[in-house]
Amino acid sequence: MRGPRDEPPPQLRDVTVANRVWMSPMAQYSAAPDGEPTDWHLVHYGARAVGGAGLIMIEATAVGPSHRCTAADLGLWNEEQAAAHRRLTSFISEQGAVPAIQLQAAGRKGSHKLPWDGLGQNDPVRVGDGGWGAIAPSTVPFGDLSLPREASHADLREQLPTRIPARRRDGPAGCALWILPSSCAHALQEDART
Repeated sequence: MRGPRDEPPPQLRDVTVANRVWMSPMAQYSAAPDGEPTDWHLVHYGARAVGGAGLIMIEATAVGPSHRCTAADLGLWNEEQAAAHRRLTSFISEQGAVPAIQLQAAGRKGSHKLPWDGLGQNDPVRVGDGGWGAIAPSTVPFGDLSLPREASHADLREQLPTRIPARRRDGPAGCALWILPSSCAHALQEDART
C-alpha cells in the first residue's frame, strides 16, 4: 500500500513544493496604512513556514488602492510594497516553503469596515468618510455596501494595467506562484474580446 511518503513532491510548472501541506490565503486585515505587510504578517506566515507547510499562500493582496476591501488590506501596486513583501517571502523561502500570493480586485465588496468595526464587512465606508468608489460587473451591491458603478470596457482597459504590473511585481516581491480571483480573470478575458 502506498502512503504519502511514497508520493513525489508536488510540481507546479517549474516550482517544486516540498509537501502537500498548503496554507490557504486568510485575510488578516493587518496591513500598514500604505498597504505594506507588517510584523504581524511575518509572524503569521513565518510560523506556518517554520512549522513545515510546503506552500504559503499570502492573503488577498490588492492590485490597486481602489481594489481593496478595507483600508487594512495588503497591496502590491508600487515598488515600496514589493520590497516590503520581499522581507516576508524571503523568510518563507528560507524555511523551505514556497511563497505564493492571491491577487485581489475587490469589485462590489470594496470599501467596507474591518470585520470587528461596527457591522464589519456589511458596513460601507463612504467616499466622504475616506472610502473609495467600487467598480463591479453590474450595479448590484453586495449586501448593504455602497452601490458600485458598472464597469465599462474603458474601465477594464484602464484597470488591467494595474493588474499586470502587480503580477510582474510578484517576482521582485519574491512570490513563486500567484492566483488571480475569477473577477480578475473575467476582466482579462473580457478585455481580450474588445
